Amino acid sequence: MTNRPKQIGTAAESGVRNAFIAAGFGDCRRVALAGAADCGDLFVTAPSGTILCVEVKAGRAAETASTAQVAEWLAETERERMHSGADMGVLVRKRAGYGASRAGQWWCEVHANPFYEPDSWGLLGIGPPDETAFPIRFTLDDLFAMMRGRFL
Repeated sequence: MTNRPKQIGTAAESGVRNAFIAAGFGDCRRVALAGAADCGDLFVTAPSGTILCVEVKAGRAAETASTAQVAEWLAETERERMHSGADMGVLVRKRAGYGASRAGQWWCEVHANPFYEPDSWGLLGIGPPDETAFPIRFTLDDLFAMMRGRFL
């Protein structure tokens, strides 16, 4: 018997991993499930040593996720980032009409604070505007461009 949700998840994780590798981030590996101490689906190490914990969501639920569902997944991603010791947690979710071979066009969602905190990933290198972590959404290809500008 086949487990369809597991097949969808595996295909999605493989597609996102392939997108990271094609974008020049070859140190990207799938992570085995760890129960309550899960560490995300992918672990990416940039040439600078910055480590990303990537949580991948696919299927119809990812394509039609509500704001509340995305917030729940971002909280899950943050827990997994903390378990893994990664510098940044990234949620990647499938977009309708874009299969795994076009994962670069899938949504990438993060909390804004890592863009501001200088002791974290700190893409902008300035202090946080306030104490609230709000979500930002862009494509996975956009993340690659940001990482290249800072880390390659």
